[in-house]
Amino acid sequence: MFQTKIISVLYVDDERHNLQSFNSSFRRIFNVFTAVSAEEAEVILFENEIHVLIVDQRMPSKTGIKFLTESLKNYPDVSRILLTTYGERQDLIEAINIAEVFRFIEKPWDGEKLERFIIEGYAFYKRNNIRLASI
Repeated sequence: MFQTKIISVLYVDDERHNLQSFNSSFRRIFNVFTAVSAEEAEVILFENEIHVLIVDQRMPSKTGIKFLTESLKNYPDVSRILLTTYGERQDLIEAINIAEVFRFIEKPWDGEKLERFIIEGYAFYKRNNIRLASI
C-alpha cells in the first residue's frame, strides 16, 4: 500500500462545522484542503495540485454540480465526488452525465467508505494522468 498522505483532497462545503469535521477526520491520512465557497475552492485548485475534489451539492452561490462541471474545464483529471443529504434523481443524473462525478456519497458520510472513495479517486486520477501523458 502506498503512503496516503500524498493524496491531496479538497472538500468544499458552506457549513464550517462540516469542514472542521472532515479536517479532523482525515488530516492525518490525506493532505487536506477545505473551502467554504466555490470561489475559495477555485483559488485552492489554481494554487495546488488537487487529486480528489469533494463538493457539497447544496451551497448558496452555486450548486455542487455546477461547480464540478465548471472545474472540468481547467482540471479535467481531478476525481470528483458529490456529497449531499439530498438524493434527488435528477441531481444524480446531472452529476454523472454532466459533471463526470466519480462517486456520490450522502451525508452524514461513513468515514471508512469516504476514505476508500478518496483512495479510489486518487487511483483514478493517476490512471488518467498516465493515459494522458502517453497521448
